[in-house]
Amino acid sequence: MSNDWFRTHEKDEKSDEGHAHFIGILEKVHDVLKPHGEPLEPLESDSEITLVDSDLASLTLEELPEQSQPPGPRQPPPNQPQVEYQAEPIEDASRMLFAAFAMFHDINKIFGYISYVWQSYRRHEVDLVTVAIAANTATDFVRRLEGEFFAEFKAMKNVEQLINCLYMLKCDADGVRPEARPSQRDLAPFNLDRYDLVRWLFLDTLSLLSAFVDAAGSNQILVYKPGTYGTYEPKVNREKLSNAEKFREDKIVLLEALPDFTVLARFTKSILAEDELTRGIRLLLEKKELHLWTLFAAQSFLEAHHVLREDIGTSFDQLQTLGKKAKDAIARVRHFQTSKNLQLENWPAENDQAIQTSILDVIDSWIFHDEIKATMKRMTQKQGLPLPPGEFHLLRQHPLLCGLFAFFINMQMQEAGVTYANAWGTVLYTAHLYNAVEQEGFTQSSWPDMQMLTHLQTPERLFVGGAPSNAQDYLKRFTLCMGYAAEQYARNRRTHTPVASKTGPRGLRELGEISQIFKKRYCENSDLHDWSLENVEQILNAKYKVSKSTDEPEKNGVTNIELQEQKRKINIESDTDPCIFRNSLLVLIFRDLECPTVHLHRKPD
Repeated sequence: MSNDWFRTHEKDEKSDEGHAHFIGILEKVHDVLKPHGEPLEPLESDSEITLVDSDLASLTLEELPEQSQPPGPRQPPPNQPQVEYQAEPIEDASRMLFAAFAMFHDINKIFGYISYVWQSYRRHEVDLVTVAIAANTATDFVRRLEGEFFAEFKAMKNVEQLINCLYMLKCDADGVRPEARPSQRDLAPFNLDRYDLVRWLFLDTLSLLSAFVDAAGSNQILVYKPGTYGTYEPKVNREKLSNAEKFREDKIVLLEALPDFTVLARFTKSILAEDELTRGIRLLLEKKELHLWTLFAAQSFLEAHHVLREDIGTSFDQLQTLGKKAKDAIARVRHFQTSKNLQLENWPAENDQAIQTSILDVIDSWIFHDEIKATMKRMTQKQGLPLPPGEFHLLRQHPLLCGLFAFFINMQMQEAGVTYANAWGTVLYTAHLYNAVEQEGFTQSSWPDMQMLTHLQTPERLFVGGAPSNAQDYLKRFTLCMGYAAEQYARNRRTHTPVASKTGPRGLRELGEISQIFKKRYCENSDLHDWSLENVEQILNAKYKVSKSTDEPEKNGVTNIELQEQKRKINIESDTDPCIFRNSLLVLIFRDLECPTVHLHRKPD
């Protein structure tokens, strides 16, 4: 595959004599020697192959005398140690090129999955929170791939050098000019006829971010006047645009959004929930560090525009709807509490203040007040620079960030709601009462909300081992939930004194094991950005009972993994396609994020 990528598609085959010729010779040598044992290590370069040919040309071949038996293997002379010979390893440059190709191949497959989830969101098949966290976490996978590559090949200084190197090599192999035509040089620094290659290498976002950081200082905000590069027309069918028109469209969208990202990056830890593109731009402005994962995040930002087009602002409308629902829910609880003059020792006034600070004030500051534009106005008022048009300029074109903000609200509301319900205890009491009435046949209709609560919290937790079905168990399970110890009901007890449980009364718990894993990162802005196998194992163990299937043996490098809880099977083709493993993990992790409060779905067209 690597050889095919570097192989020329033009009639002029001379430009392909380097890498393809070298790989082709190695393949032939491998095929000849494979039946006779272990394959030899390849030679270092084409120059050595030429040298061997020229040396052999000057030699004469002598015929050996006939022998009745073939000679046996040569034995070393006595007292001479056995010497093992091993071919020299492949040249570092060839190893680096192959590793770079494999890395970009994997990254583009991950990017393909991100495009798929945005399309699923457009088709109303997945909610905003799920697609946002999936896209943001995919950037973490890219960061890990990038770190592994540059740790192995230290001679490659930075991602800009790597991308330009691969681009120049491929253009040279194909016999095409790498630079833009004279008529297109004002638009792009690369050949727009090779736009597919440019996007595959993320060269387009590299050129845009590099130009932006060169023009903007670390303590400045570069504001683009609307219409500087043209007008973005989201209702136009992108598939019918030329390469130049596609790049101009991306240039308008990204460059006009970068000033907002610059302001957002100044908030650092005070931001509601930070996405990876904002973090990458902060490193780019403050430390001049341009990473491949930053380019990936920028391309993901553009891909959301490519897929959603004129509906890109719907995500922000959903976010504001969620914020209003959260504020209304808290207002109703407060009104009920004050109108009935209800007070509870387990719910001090400090808890109300905490909800005001951690939820209501945050929602007002970020979702109903344009904090980014207000900050930009303060920072640029002396220069009199033009501000982006309209309110919430960034959030209306950044659905990923809207999804992270929505996740923050959901998790904060769940934490406050569970704490409030446990303080009063009324939900748990009512669940036991409803179960007893239903078991005795006194209910005339079902209670869907209570049934949903029982399903989410599980009967085993609500009723300590399952829903009771007789009068004796009704009381026993209820007292266990209220804080009695199990030994209270042990046989042959000598005393009848109540025994309290060391763990105290039971209560509702926060739901969503996977959501809890992301809570620290997106609700507390913890520095959790790198994914390891331990993180993956934690998520899989939280959601599924995964075991290697024994029904079907491993064939062709494909391992069957059985998801016992969901009765699904997936194939992880780790040998033939290393990236499928990462894509499979994304599917497993984000197929159902379990964000339990309010799921955001797009309105039908």
